[in-house]
Amino acid sequence: MSPGKLRAVGTRAQVWHGMARHTSGNLTKADLKKNRSGRIVSVRASERASREQRLGQGKRRPSTSG
Repeated sequence: MSPGKLRAVGTRAQVWHGMARHTSGNLTKADLKKNRSGRIVSVRASERASREQRLGQGKRRPSTSG
């Protein structure tokens, strides 16, 4: 893409790197963040998932090394 041109709709990565205005679900860069693994995720979905505590009492999440 030539400099100065901006796609209207793009992938999360394109939005993150400033090559598109928003995703097909209308997420802008302000709505996205990088998680521990380095993936680009929705801020709202990430906050909701962290409040869920799906693993329950006494369980731990697996390590993310590798």
